[in-house]
Amino acid sequence: MERIILEKTPPIARLTFNRPEVFNATDLPFVKELQATGKTLAKEKNIRVVLVTGAGRGFCSGIDLKALSRNEIKPSWFRQWEDTVRTFETLYDKAVICGIHGACIGGGLQFTLACDMRIATEDAFFSLTAVRHSIIPGLGTFRLPHALGLNHGKLLALVATRINARQALEWGVVDKVVKAEELDAALNEAAEMFLQNAHPLPCRLPQRPKDLSHLARPRPVERGLFGGTPPGL
Repeated sequence: MERIILEKTPPIARLTFNRPEVFNATDLPFVKELQATGKTLAKEKNIRVVLVTGAGRGFCSGIDLKALSRNEIKPSWFRQWEDTVRTFETLYDKAVICGIHGACIGGGLQFTLACDMRIATEDAFFSLTAVRHSIIPGLGTFRLPHALGLNHGKLLALVATRINARQALEWGVVDKVVKAEELDAALNEAAEMFLQNAHPLPCRLPQRPKDLSHLARPRPVERGLFGGTPPGL
């Protein structure tokens, strides 16, 4: 079964995490499919909005702990995961919008923080649980303080605090909270909001608004990935 489902109806693409039996936990095939999908979307110039949701009872529960315990997830997986998240974060000519329900934990939360807008249902809950499993939560520790502020970011990253949808809205983890039956309509409304704006000019960094907002960070993400000056900067 495909772990990632991509449906394209230009100018909108719909991406679904499709491991509902494990709350869309991420394993090696999941990340490979997600990365390939991100690279495909990067080439699709007629796609301007990407809507991301999870199948089943939750958005994404993060790393597949059973696969990890079976030693199916090697250290290289973590770098591949960060590269995959960065692929979606750098879809500069597209708006990436997450529709979140149920569990949004670990890598699921990290993925949403790399997107442009987050809409949650009232039953959604959020946590960064890596520290409970002796795992460093990657660049989630970088993105959280940038999105939430240092105090709230540290609470999520260092003590695995769990917050509900309303608290997530107050903290800035999500941009909007809706009833479960209203999620699809809210995603379509958000997509239309972005589509009403002019298409980003096909020019190089840093001449587009999304590029500039990423450059506003005090330390570019690529330095965390590559350990030095980001390529092209």
